[in-house]
Amino acid sequence: MDARSLRELADRLRDKLKSGVVVLGMAEEQAATLLVSVTADLVPRVSAAELAQRLGALMEARGGGKPTMAQAGGKNPEKLPLALAAAPQVLQEVLG
Repeated sequence: MDARSLRELADRLRDKLKSGVVVLGMAEEQAATLLVSVTADLVPRVSAAELAQRLGALMEARGGGKPTMAQAGGKNPEKLPLALAAAPQVLQEVLG
């Protein structure tokens, strides 16, 4: 799956949710991409860009984007599972 397909999948999943956050990841041999998508109703409480930055830091990646969709990418695909596993805890911290 390429980055564009990952974004399209995130869009489809987010559109099926009434309210929620989607976190997806993709690893290749020497790169990893983490994508965060947030439904519009949650944007006042949580930003996809903030989540991407915080989760990206766990895999030594840089992240950013818009409040509803953001991504992080880096050169440590072996750390992607750590970032994905941390997503619920990081989201809970952001939501307070």
